[in-house]
Amino acid sequence: MPITTDALSTGFCSGVKITVLHADVTESSRTLCRNHLNGPAASCALGEALAAAVLLSVDAEPETDVVLRMTVNGPLQGLCVEAAADGSLRGYTHRKVIPELDELDNLQPHDILGNAANVQIAFTRRNRPLRHASFEMRGELSLSAVLMQYYMESVQRPALLHVASSLYGGYLNFARAFQINPTPDTPPDEIARLQTRFLDGSVAENLDACLSLADLCAALELPLPECSPPKPLKFFCACSRDRVANMLTRLSVNDLRDLLSRNTPTDIYCHMCGRGFSIPLNEIQRLIDETS
Repeated sequence: MPITTDALSTGFCSGVKITVLHADVTESSRTLCRNHLNGPAASCALGEALAAAVLLSVDAEPETDVVLRMTVNGPLQGLCVEAAADGSLRGYTHRKVIPELDELDNLQPHDILGNAANVQIAFTRRNRPLRHASFEMRGELSLSAVLMQYYMESVQRPALLHVASSLYGGYLNFARAFQINPTPDTPPDEIARLQTRFLDGSVAENLDACLSLADLCAALELPLPECSPPKPLKFFCACSRDRVANMLTRLSVNDLRDLLSRNTPTDIYCHMCGRGFSIPLNEIQRLIDETS
């Protein structure tokens, strides 16, 4: 599997008056999938959801975090991902291992997500809500379809986009997304040409082969974009052992005694990033003494 550098790249093709976006979240997704012990199907869904959240962050106000939540009727059951303003990424899927899918080749998004979903997209700043979108979806689900419906219903702006991932040897090979935002000055024949490239699989094929926004634009016969400096993306979660220990102080004495009675250290896992923290028996006893 190739080593990539996670980043959000944006550019403007002045010759055809379109904005182009490219998000690569491969390394962050691999790290999260290892932490959560995800199987192949959940890995694909998590990687694509992270890439989708990064695309959503482009339209966010400064210092704004984006949270994408989905409850689905497919085997995955649901997911939650966050793209923070500083480029930090984290998230999880409701199911980590899906035996009925993890042995299959050529998984399609709707195999994992199903055909019905409730989607919640929240924009927050320092945990305070700024705006929120909620909608239902029916039909073969994909993260591409989620974003398309969001842009049409909530933003009322057309966009051409594709979110994709692939597996190699049962592990995540890549997770990337590409988006084109036409402007009122974009020639209609250029929009039609690009729509064809999305529909005929050219974009999906080149997302696999091209590691940069410039390469992808060249492959799609777009003018060389005038690019802003790429925004680095990375896995990061603010969870810590101190935060976990502080959470235990909110338990009742009876709950703490129940933990102590198990006669083994208490392992607590962060649901957003999968990291585990072990709290020894003597620390639980100390909390009981302090609470009593």
